[in-house]
Amino acid sequence: MTKILAYLLLFIFLISISSAQVSNIDSLLLELKKSKEDTNRVNTLNNLAWNYITKGNNDAVIKYATMAREEGEKLNFKNGIAMSYHNIGVMYKRKANYEKALENDFKCLKIQEEIGNRSGSASTYNSIGIIYLNQSEYEKSIETFLKAFKIRELGGNKAGMAGCYNNIALVLGRQRNYVKQLEYFNKALQLMQEIGDKQGVAVAYTNIGVLYRKKGDLEKALENASKSLKLYLEIGDKQGIAGCYSNIGTVYLIQKKLNEALANYQKSLGAARQIGDDNLLARVLGNISNVQANQGKLNDALISLDEALGLFKKIGDKSGLEEIYQAYAELSEKKHDYKSAYEYHKLYANMKDTLFNDVTAKNTAEMNSKFESEKKDKELIMKDAEITKQKAESDKQQTFRNALMIGLLLVLFFALFIFRSYRQKQRANSELASKNKLIEQQKKEVDYQKELVDEKNKEVTDSIHYAKRIQQALLANETLLKENLSDYFILYQPKDIVSGDFYWAHTTKNGFLLCTADCTGHGVPGAFMSLLNISFLNEAVDGQKLIAPNEILNYTRSKIIYHLANDGSVEGGKDGMDCSLLSFDFKNKKMTYAAANNPVWIARDKEILEFSPDKMPVGKHDKDSLPFTQHTVDLQKNDVVYTLTDGFADQFGGVKGKKFMYKELKKLLISSSHLSLSEQKETLKKSFLNWKGKLDQIDDVCIIGVKI
Repeated sequence: MTKILAYLLLFIFLISISSAQVSNIDSLLLELKKSKEDTNRVNTLNNLAWNYITKGNNDAVIKYATMAREEGEKLNFKNGIAMSYHNIGVMYKRKANYEKALENDFKCLKIQEEIGNRSGSASTYNSIGIIYLNQSEYEKSIETFLKAFKIRELGGNKAGMAGCYNNIALVLGRQRNYVKQLEYFNKALQLMQEIGDKQGVAVAYTNIGVLYRKKGDLEKALENASKSLKLYLEIGDKQGIAGCYSNIGTVYLIQKKLNEALANYQKSLGAARQIGDDNLLARVLGNISNVQANQGKLNDALISLDEALGLFKKIGDKSGLEEIYQAYAELSEKKHDYKSAYEYHKLYANMKDTLFNDVTAKNTAEMNSKFESEKKDKELIMKDAEITKQKAESDKQQTFRNALMIGLLLVLFFALFIFRSYRQKQRANSELASKNKLIEQQKKEVDYQKELVDEKNKEVTDSIHYAKRIQQALLANETLLKENLSDYFILYQPKDIVSGDFYWAHTTKNGFLLCTADCTGHGVPGAFMSLLNISFLNEAVDGQKLIAPNEILNYTRSKIIYHLANDGSVEGGKDGMDCSLLSFDFKNKKMTYAAANNPVWIARDKEILEFSPDKMPVGKHDKDSLPFTQHTVDLQKNDVVYTLTDGFADQFGGVKGKKFMYKELKKLLISSSHLSLSEQKETLKKSFLNWKGKLDQIDDVCIIGVKI
């Protein structure tokens, strides 16, 4: 997990509502002792609460903010009361207790609007918007940021405008619009540098650094994070320091500098625990788990993930839960706990769909567009009361004339009213006709776009079906198999149209070669690998004239590693295949084989004899310098030799949704050993479909049986 969101909270420092000068804690405590019960004393209490927020002393924040509120209520000092609610809200926000934070922020906002404090209202809107952002409520978040920006812009408050730019950028980042996000961060940085706000500049550098990290420019990411850390150390902001160490650790993690990454994460973890920031604490634990997993400390990594999961559930952070579920899935795969990996992958996919559905992204984009246009309108609509005209007393002699005038005016009024209604009806009919025409045009456009999509889908599907024909042509053909095998079956069931599993055969002077293989991946990527591996096997036999199974696999592995070394991945060509390669000498009833991860089974006298493979793939591996082992097995008449990939055994299904497992597959083969090979194939096929039921097939399936 590399995404650190601690910087989402840092902007709060830019928007302090208080108009009083904030001094250090010692001088404020001394001032408090000398003060009387007046508004200055309330301001001093609020300043103390704010200073203790930056120090992470939550008990002191509650104490002095509560005193400020109580004394402010006695004096009816509403600005002081609002500030006390604001301080408590900030404290709860840092602890990721968003319910309490919102409760106090809305109380603060209500008072600020009552007393007409527009600057205070803007600050509170920003605070509420950040809480919604941390809760992944993007639409609500950007709505409140818009309200704050309009107020700041009208008042010419550059620090407040910069804070709003930061906040809008954070939402854009959640929507993956990084180009626009960098533009807003740079606007915020420029404003903060103009007014000399160190804390604001630090926030901007933090945000820009995180963005460069996401874009892969690690040098600029580290440069900006270091600038930010230097400023936070100067002003003694523990929250900012913790976030910077976490960001620096993530850059080192991406660079695979695990010791440096862990050292910075530990510093961040200590600061996060000290200030009680559950959100930052959870994300740093997730990153520490990532480092531990890369170091091979899988149990330690699991402990860190468990604590992070508990914190994210506590604070209700959906974005954090998405990352944690993904980390659990990856860790489970490393521990070879594939059932848990499957379950966590489903949780991760569901959470990801919840966070990034198309409707939310569309609505947020529309609101951002609204922000761009509405912020240009700076005019205030002023309503002035008009002075009502005084009525003059009508002269008794003009009564008749006035009555006649009123009558004529009424007739004229009704005539104008009827004419106006007629014109409005005409315009309405015209607009309705235009709208109907527009709707019809839009419908035609939608139908046309649907046709284009259907056509593209058909082109892609046709291309894959054509690729299937090419792959089928390269598999061992039926003529070759029937000429060399007296009785056999092949159960070949790809997960998708094309497959990563394949079977290959070739004749040599020493016998008949038969290979059953499972390439990395399935579908189109797996099919590409199968074609590549088939070509290398052909090259080994036809070009290099190799006949020994182990030598053929050694040669094929060297070709795979060489050709995939520059595939663009971090590991550098770790793709390959698991397989079993058999050479049959039917005349002398002997079988020579070499196997990579996939076993070879022989059914004899209602028993399965298992011949183990080398525990390494045909591809890049820690043991790729070791040659494959070759084994020779004496065969008996009526033996059935089985070669297989892991797709059947790994399939989830049954009543409890578990894997089929190799043990059950052996039992199935033994129970059907009295049947002909064609009947065994049908039994295997029906058993697989019944086990899978309504669940998706998770991998390609290939099982070959050869009777001696």
